Amino acid sequence: MFKSGLPLAAFLLVACGLVPIAGAQDWPQRAVKVILPFGPGGTSDNVVRTFAEKLSQALGQQFVVEYRSGAGGAIGIETVAKATPDGYTMGLSNLAALAVIPNGRKVAYDPFKDFAPVGRVADQIIGIATNLQVPANSLQELIALAKAKPGSLSYSSAGIGSATHFVGEILKQSAGIDLLHVPYRGGAEALVDVLAGHVQIQIEGIVFAQARAGKMRLHGVTTAKRYSEFPDVPAIVEVVPGFSFDNWFGFIFPTGVAPAAIERANAVLRAAAQSPDVAQRFLPVGLEPRVDTPADMLADMRRQSERYAKLMRDLDIKLE
Repeated sequence: MFKSGLPLAAFLLVACGLVPIAGAQDWPQRAVKVILPFGPGGTSDNVVRTFAEKLSQALGQQFVVEYRSGAGGAIGIETVAKATPDGYTMGLSNLAALAVIPNGRKVAYDPFKDFAPVGRVADQIIGIATNLQVPANSLQELIALAKAKPGSLSYSSAGIGSATHFVGEILKQSAGIDLLHVPYRGGAEALVDVLAGHVQIQIEGIVFAQARAGKMRLHGVTTAKRYSEFPDVPAIVEVVPGFSFDNWFGFIFPTGVAPAAIERANAVLRAAAQSPDVAQRFLPVGLEPRVDTPADMLADMRRQSERYAKLMRDLDIKLE
């Protein structure tokens, strides 16, 4: 006689491997893989490791970070989309991989069908900095130099279609300057070439530590107001009227993960984002913790997707 606690039809589906059984209130029961679609050492690495530690501590299982970089984050995000929706693969994405890249080139995932948002966890403050060889001591001087020598200055990004790529392109359009774009797999990789003088400008969160150490000159930040860690450095919009950019990081599961697992992960992330140690860890590197819900993350993905689709048309940005 059939004695399982599951209805017979559901039992047969589970037995045949057609639906996942993990993700209930007792999730997780083993280690969870967390895909980071960028390389190690950058701002996103800081975010994912901070929250992976919090998830591990709160839920009693290891959340193990795995790097899958390339294509501005699309390669790693595709890995999440194709993962078995059993609650044991999740990912950290930035805004670009979910709301920008799919508008500019063919990707093997649909951001609104293939993912279950867990929640945004951090807003990013991005800095524009130069190596010390560049003869500019302010954003005004950097813009003047770019206008005097069109195409002679280059800037690095975390890949075509990445958040940092868009900062550079929006700055070019807003300030009326010509800069050469040099894409990398991540901010840490780009930093090596910028410090060596092969590329002049870096647009990233990790430039703050370099500026603090006197190894780079910080010229502006992407937020609407000044960054408290560098009160003498202007928000870009102070110098370039009309400039506007924001970026965030958020966790995702593949579609099909049990709602109970999503809710439990979100509860831990919300609590972690409000802990003083996370704020202390984030602020010096240009991050602000965010408390969010899955529904709010999904709503902003839709809003930003519409905005960046228009920006790409207006700025004639080609991702392919």
